[in-house]
Amino acid sequence: MRGRGRGNGWPNLNRDVLMGGLLRTACALLAALLMLPLAGVLAARAAEAPPLKVALQPVLTRQTLQRPVFLTSVPDGSGDLVVVEQRGVIWRFGPNDSGASVYLDARDRVSTAGNEEGLLSIAFAPDFIHNRTFYVFYSDRQPRRTVVARYLAAAPGHRAPPTAEEVVLDVRQPYANHNGGQLAFGPDGMLYVGLGDGGSAGDPHHNGQNRATLLGSILRLDVSRQAGGHAYAIPPDNPFVSARDHSRHEIWAYGLRNPCVSASTARPATCGPGMWARMRWRRWTASCGAATMAGTSWRARSATTPRRAAGGAD
Repeated sequence: MRGRGRGNGWPNLNRDVLMGGLLRTACALLAALLMLPLAGVLAARAAEAPPLKVALQPVLTRQTLQRPVFLTSVPDGSGDLVVVEQRGVIWRFGPNDSGASVYLDARDRVSTAGNEEGLLSIAFAPDFIHNRTFYVFYSDRQPRRTVVARYLAAAPGHRAPPTAEEVVLDVRQPYANHNGGQLAFGPDGMLYVGLGDGGSAGDPHHNGQNRATLLGSILRLDVSRQAGGHAYAIPPDNPFVSARDHSRHEIWAYGLRNPCVSASTARPATCGPGMWARMRWRRWTASCGAATMAGTSWRARSATTPRRAAGGAD
């Protein structure tokens, strides 16, 4: 049906609306045409980019190690490496595998009764080159507990005497698994401690969502100071410092199954055989102090999957 417009019978149109629409269409077409050469260049560069090549090189070949669980460098300019053995021994290796010496022997206090127990990690203080201080995370015997201890390093080539141990933190553990095991200093100078949910399977004590316990959490501690009767101080910007419930102020993140691996350039995962129970974060030590993680969802969920749908992961 024809309208009441003039000429060809099309309806009357607002000239400004018509011209505006045509102008927008023309601009969009022009922008697309201008982007075509750039898209071609980017595609060509992507096609030309060589694949990333990774080569493995033997580093330590002269020493037989028993269940090594952690390796890091000594931040004193020496180029030395230290390797943590789960049984309770830390070895120090010179550059280019030039020799090994026992850095710490704590077998008299480390429990390896459970498969996941033992001496699990070491973290050097940010100002280690000046104060020679390092920290270790291990499982203790009777009572079963996790210990974070401070040591004063001996001169190169000498052992750190176990009698020099200063316990910074100890946490009772109900079971021999899911004890966590990671220590790491963030760029903020705080010490981050990964504690598992306490063990067994499926978090039977509901520790993951209970902020009144330190279990199932990553703690953030200021070990450069002491306060409140502890061998550490609580950073005032920890997320639950102002909480009006029973939340432990040491907690930086909770709801974790078993945080045991971290690195500023890695993707940490919760330890254990259950594929559904692995929860990952990118660069959580690199972001320490920049943001709080607060709550995650174990045991209600494993990563993004409801635990029931995950087959009851442990």
